[in-house]
Amino acid sequence: PPEAREAILDSFEQALARLISAREEEGRRVAEILQQRLATLADKVMAISGQTASIRDELAARLKAQLPTLLAEHVTEERLAQEAALLAIKADVSEEVDRLNVHTKAFSALLVSTGAVGRRLEFLSQELMREASTLTAKIPSAELKTEGLDLKEMIDTLREQVLNLA
Repeated sequence: PPEAREAILDSFEQALARLISAREEEGRRVAEILQQRLATLADKVMAISGQTASIRDELAARLKAQLPTLLAEHVTEERLAQEAALLAIKADVSEEVDRLNVHTKAFSALLVSTGAVGRRLEFLSQELMREASTLTAKIPSAELKTEGLDLKEMIDTLREQVLNLA
């Protein structure tokens, strides 16, 4: 009968509207959680960056302290300068920190945009992990390596949440 059909269609439309509303609310809550995690991640990156600068200074001081011994062993000043430059390059994480910051901002912007963003968030999660891995590999101290591993764990958790959205 037509009345039953109309009642079924009306019920379906109401159920669909509630489903859409619930999904939108869930999306807003997940976006808030991800924004909080991004803020924590950005804080961790800045903390690591600040600590690597002091370690670079410590490496330079140690090398200067060893300078008389190294020169006495007939290591040329040119060779010492090359080694110092290599140490400085290896300990410099500014490029990785910059990229992590760029990816974090792009991720955050996607969270407030409209449309399907799951795949782009997944891609940015992968990029964040690549940069965090490089940063962790460059970190010269065991204590900071632990911080780098914590950063990677944070990104992995973020990525798992994104995979649930995609």
